[in-house]
Amino acid sequence: EARLKVQHGGTILCLDVPKGTDMQCDLFTWAAGPKFKGIKMIPPGLHFLSWSAGQDKLGVFLSLPPRHVEVWRWTQENEDLEVVSGVEKERLEHGVREYQFDKEMGAFPEDQCAGWNRISYMVNEKVLEICGIPCGTKVSPAPTDSTDREKFPDAPFGASFANIDERRRQEGMTPEEVSSYNLDGTRRVHDLVASRHGGDWRLLLGEVQLSFLLLVFLSSLDALDFWKRSVALLCTCGHAMSSPDPSMMAEFVRLLRRQLEHVPADFFTDDISAHSFLRPSLAALFDLARAHGV
Repeated sequence: EARLKVQHGGTILCLDVPKGTDMQCDLFTWAAGPKFKGIKMIPPGLHFLSWSAGQDKLGVFLSLPPRHVEVWRWTQENEDLEVVSGVEKERLEHGVREYQFDKEMGAFPEDQCAGWNRISYMVNEKVLEICGIPCGTKVSPAPTDSTDREKFPDAPFGASFANIDERRRQEGMTPEEVSSYNLDGTRRVHDLVASRHGGDWRLLLGEVQLSFLLLVFLSSLDALDFWKRSVALLCTCGHAMSSPDPSMMAEFVRLLRRQLEHVPADFFTDDISAHSFLRPSLAALFDLARAHGV
């Protein structure tokens, strides 16, 4: 059975990683030893590989089909993982398929799959492209200037999240519309989904989920800011909850519940979440649920 998992699962070969470096794939972390050569038996699908590089933590989303081999090498010059390509990659891929590195690779823990899927199921390649970090792009915690992307295409990039419109009114609104606009977030959300996501609210929720992942795994403050703003906005969408098709809000509640199950207990009281955007946001969501009999 183990041999079948090796044969059909994905592999991330990581060469020359310094001893003691934390290498994380999804929810599981390996501390690299002197013989560490990567991770094997990875189930097909989207995964997030992250590591410590100097003072920073970086990562990369990888879409792994069955039997796929990723080849990365640690370079002392950059103190970072770099992708290996060309003839060398082909040679090393062949070595993986011939089990030359098998004894020096950590096995992906199968029991971690369900937990990872619970907090990542709405993130897909389209969401990553919208946010400017397509699969295979190294991701940094900090936002990236567009000119830096052009000058340094191989450098790590920060995700570019949607801009949450916080204007109090839009041109031409009646007083009644202004009041509704500020009390209920449904119109703001619909406008955002129409302009950025082609009308597909699932992509917006994918961004919310992506921001949570980058907050948890890279401690990204930019991701935290978007997560807070988007959660606070979605928690006020009463019209969306009472609409003939409340699918978006039902999925948002499911997504948020799974995220809150993943965070530590002190998340409700520490400085990063207190003052606390989360308490009033959840209170608003519960009020909406009671008002609409959910």
